Amino acid sequence: MKTAKSLGLKKGDFVLTGLGFPGFLSQDAHTATPFIEVFGVAHESGSCYAHSLTKISIDEFITIAASFGHSHLEEVAYSPLLKKALKERRK
Repeated sequence: MKTAKSLGLKKGDFVLTGLGFPGFLSQDAHTATPFIEVFGVAHESGSCYAHSLTKISIDEFITIAASFGHSHLEEVAYSPLLKKALKERRK
């Protein structure tokens, strides 16, 4: 299996899962199953197969997360890196 890194993904990327949920690659991308924080039907974290991830922009991430009812992302995010990215976008 290809790693997330070999597929062009890196820690800190915003992604769309194969099920259409927006996520954030919150840990190392040197594995075929990177750890992501997902804002879909529920807000959760876990591993996901890298080949099912598609890189998206932060604006797409925010829009799709909002469509699942997640409007206060910065307040509920688990990852400090995600909180930082959302805070910087707000500026």
